[in-house]
Amino acid sequence: MTRPRTPGAGDTALRQDDTALSAAGTCLAGQLGVVERNRVAFLARDSHQALHDLRVGFNRFKEALRLFRPRLVSTSARNVSRNIAGIRRTLGPHRDLEVWQAFLGSPAVRKSKVGGKALKAQRRRVEEAVEHSAAEIHVVLEAPDYVRLNEGMQHLIHKEIPHAMVWETNTPCMTFLAQRLRSAMKRLTAGPPPGRHVASETLHEIRKGCKRVRYWAEFSTPILGSETGDLANRVKRLTRCLGNIQDLSVQAGRPELDALPELHPVMRRLRKQEYKQFLARWAELCDPDYQHHVNGALRAFETAES
Repeated sequence: MTRPRTPGAGDTALRQDDTALSAAGTCLAGQLGVVERNRVAFLARDSHQALHDLRVGFNRFKEALRLFRPRLVSTSARNVSRNIAGIRRTLGPHRDLEVWQAFLGSPAVRKSKVGGKALKAQRRRVEEAVEHSAAEIHVVLEAPDYVRLNEGMQHLIHKEIPHAMVWETNTPCMTFLAQRLRSAMKRLTAGPPPGRHVASETLHEIRKGCKRVRYWAEFSTPILGSETGDLANRVKRLTRCLGNIQDLSVQAGRPELDALPELHPVMRRLRKQEYKQFLARWAELCDPDYQHHVNGALRAFETAES
């Protein structure tokens, strides 16, 4: 095995000669790059997509920390994870407003011929709320707390991980990733299959597990190959259904709907459609033949020689 790379050197794709720790550094450096590029674009108002991509970058950074947690045991890694969770809570209400705004302008609402003046007034109000929320996030992303978070992320990638690599036992990253991914898949699919009526809390937990498997599979695809890429795509489609269900559930509780009661049937119809899609996607993921195939592929990497 050749000498592992120093993390954060610019190449964000994993390689066969990476150890678990060098792979951690590479994944984290890649996601920090995504976060910073989109933070700059958002602050400069260069992209309407930047805040969404910034949020995804934070989600993926946090999942990379979780993926490599057996190797990242320092207090600073835990602090970074906790501080990212705080930033994500700050960004969450803005996302909810954007989802509400998109729903009010969606084809489903237009086709329903809901409410004239009340709908137009709500669209104006939510547009103003989105702009106000974006201004607040500008302040957050330039505040000292964010600067300290960024410094902590940089320190973890460029100082702590390279130092720890000196003492690492050269665990091949392919073995480590295959074990972690197979374990996450087992936890996700271990429970009974969802039925026609599932509590929102249960669906939320399934969604979190799906996002974990998706991100871990995407991180691992350069090493573990096409089967892992296919797994990531399957779970991505499943996660999208669950995300739409969660969004509709959140929006159904908005007080603004008191003035637009005609939207409730629209939401129920859309949720029913998404839930049907979810059940179909879940059945595809849990198909015994597919599970046997993907587990066999991952086991082969677990037992492969470095």
